[in-house]
Amino acid sequence: MTTPMFRQYLEVKKKLSGEILFFRMGDFYEMFYEDAKIASRVLGIALTSRSNGKEKVPMAGVPYQSASSYLKKLIQAGYKVAICDQVEDPKQAKGLVRRELVRIVTPGTLIEEDLLEEKRSNYLLALSFGKREVGLAWVDISTGEFFLSQGDRQNLLDQLDRIRPSECVVPEKVFRQRGEVLSKIQKVFPRVVLTPLEDWFFDEKEGVRRLKKLYRVVSLRGMGIEGKEIYLAAAAALLEYLERTQQGKVGLLQPVSVERQEDYMYLDIATQRTLELLDTMGSGGEKYTLLSTLDRTRTPMGGRLLVKWIVQPLRKREAILERLEGVEELVEQRELRHSLTQALEKVQDLERMASRVQTGSITPRGLAHLRSSLATLPEVKHLLASCSAKILKKLWEKLDALEDLKNLLERALSDWPPLYVQEGGVIREGYSKELDELRFLSQDADQWMEEYQKREAERLGIPSLKVGFNQVFGYYIEVTNPHRHKVPKNYIRRQTLKNAERYITPELKEFEEKVLDAKEKMLALEAELFQKLKEEVRKYVPSLIQTARAIAVLDVLLSFAQVAVERGYVKPEIVEEFVLEIEEGRHPVLERVLEAPFVPNDTYMGRNNYLHIITGPNMAGKSTYIRQVGLIVLLAQMGSFVSAKRARIGLVDRLFTRLGSTDELYLGYSTFMVEMLETANILNHATERSLVLLDEVGRGTSTYDGVSIAWAICEYLHDVIRCRTLFATHYHELTELPKKLQRAANYNIEIREWEGEIVFLHKIQKGPTTKSYGVHVAKLAGMPKQVLARAEEILAQLEKKHRKNSSKLSQLFLFAPPSDSQLREKLLQIPLDHITPLEALLKLKELQELAKREG
Repeated sequence: MTTPMFRQYLEVKKKLSGEILFFRMGDFYEMFYEDAKIASRVLGIALTSRSNGKEKVPMAGVPYQSASSYLKKLIQAGYKVAICDQVEDPKQAKGLVRRELVRIVTPGTLIEEDLLEEKRSNYLLALSFGKREVGLAWVDISTGEFFLSQGDRQNLLDQLDRIRPSECVVPEKVFRQRGEVLSKIQKVFPRVVLTPLEDWFFDEKEGVRRLKKLYRVVSLRGMGIEGKEIYLAAAAALLEYLERTQQGKVGLLQPVSVERQEDYMYLDIATQRTLELLDTMGSGGEKYTLLSTLDRTRTPMGGRLLVKWIVQPLRKREAILERLEGVEELVEQRELRHSLTQALEKVQDLERMASRVQTGSITPRGLAHLRSSLATLPEVKHLLASCSAKILKKLWEKLDALEDLKNLLERALSDWPPLYVQEGGVIREGYSKELDELRFLSQDADQWMEEYQKREAERLGIPSLKVGFNQVFGYYIEVTNPHRHKVPKNYIRRQTLKNAERYITPELKEFEEKVLDAKEKMLALEAELFQKLKEEVRKYVPSLIQTARAIAVLDVLLSFAQVAVERGYVKPEIVEEFVLEIEEGRHPVLERVLEAPFVPNDTYMGRNNYLHIITGPNMAGKSTYIRQVGLIVLLAQMGSFVSAKRARIGLVDRLFTRLGSTDELYLGYSTFMVEMLETANILNHATERSLVLLDEVGRGTSTYDGVSIAWAICEYLHDVIRCRTLFATHYHELTELPKKLQRAANYNIEIREWEGEIVFLHKIQKGPTTKSYGVHVAKLAGMPKQVLARAEEILAQLEKKHRKNSSKLSQLFLFAPPSDSQLREKLLQIPLDHITPLEALLKLKELQELAKREG
């Protein structure tokens, strides 16, 4: 026979689809059946049992007040948790306490402060799929941020690497099929939890309806949404999932922001990872990232905004210049920068606090943190009032000092409130006359007991008489056995001990009822007052959000300014012209972590000089140089000063890198195939305004194959795309390109030879290199002498053979085939206006094989 409590439990469990159920019972969340076994194993807690009629049911529990630490472990282990709380006071319940499912906790719906990273957003993302396009809708419910976007399917991984969601909601059909898209997501982002949702929720019309209802508008055009975009289907599914997990209480969502590709520099996944913007590819952790180099933010919301700015550099010149102007004023005004930085150090996470206020989940201590943060806002507002930069003026306008809210919290909240309102002591003395009276009565109990004990001891002649209290029996008078004969008739025996008796008197009983009633009333009244206080604070949420965003922008600008001062960065000149001029540029990350002084280098590119062929041995610094150029451009377009003596940068729409160190073999592709896929992506998507950084393309195949492919790529970039390109290579054959390509130029890494040794000077200079110095590098690596000696012999033989064949090779292959060959006919048949870059590379390989056969 199932007990009433287990019937209630099983009714709630039926509503779930595999989540572990936290079932509130008093001061614990209990788990039963298979949930208990899983929790015992994952959390390392005791597995006990509870009777359900004749059945013994497995049971495990965690304390209610420390539940978040256990939630974290379960979420990290890949489980989702349903929270079933008591929704009525057990003292007032008639029979079984009423319980309801209040929330389902998933990786993408965390709001608990100790489960979230301070300076990283926690996004829940929904994906909708069209024939070629994919729609994206993502939200961070801890802050209320809400975004929509759409793009090509083939660029989905680029988007995911930028957004970095914790959880991804996908159509059930797509989830079941586990096709190429989801397989790639799981392989590249193994920590992202994929959650299926019924297909019919991914509907564009439903997305329009839900968004109108959410924002209480009759049209979405005011948000820049026409109503036919594919991301609306993703928005519909996202909002449905939030309804389910939050049990209808979606909470605060800020006005939706539609991200448009034309507003930001596009960075594909290879570029984000190769340039180590947020994470390193090696074992250095965040220390060696651009993020760690730039992060001097003092607030959590500033840290989160900095991450967004790094992966979304701007493309609009006016917006970039506005940021740069703000950074410039903060760099030049030392006292202003110092004062603002000190003030921001006292500001906590206003953005997430506002979200908790909106949902009603903020604690007494959370409101105290809010109060202390608000105390510094008038000072920040005052300091910004004297600023002249346009962006700083805008921040002054948006920042609300919120003095009325601060005053309310100071009047209502005690100096050091507890974490939970049930502990008492939340409301300040003087805020409520009724509460003060109840507190006085409760606090006066100890003094009354002391006086009553003294009076009775003297009256009865029992010096050892004691008045006490315990939770089971309440107030009592304890008399030891030797004095038991002195006890008067109005003493009523309550408890017998080994050496004493405990009694109650009508007077003490009356006092007990009065005191206990006062304590109960006091806690109930304090809880009621705290609830009303939260409702008052909720009225300020829009202003809190606006102020939090203003503080975040100010924090990032201050961070840029501080780094500029510390590292000697300069303000770049941003122009619409087709130029890239960097004088004494430095790698912003390496110059910070290297012990030796960093060697700066110049870069000059323009309409007549936009393809640089960079040669030199490995370890000389080719990769470092082209990376630093990319990072300097990124810094400039995100609105930061740059690591150079001078920089004049023509706007870049897309930044592409193919540097060979991010070969994702776990996707099932060979090194060479990854190289070709990434290069093909560049050639298919780069424009004249792009910056392309290529390193050792063609290395994954035979020498002649590699040279031919690298040669063709350079020609395509020069003749067809005509974008600014740095092409680092160890193929000396490519140094012939500037003779054929008018706007190409050779550069090399300077090397000095001395007494049979080589010295890397890490300096870029004009002209081609003459040697690869591979054997020298092997020597530096500690290769055995016997191997080095043999390598020198083989190298001499190969160089001799190469000199004999090089003239024939260059004539036969690099420039033109013999006029009487099949090669010429096949070349003339290639439809150049309709062939893709990847098809061209494959066709080139075919022609090369033919050339080998002919000659």
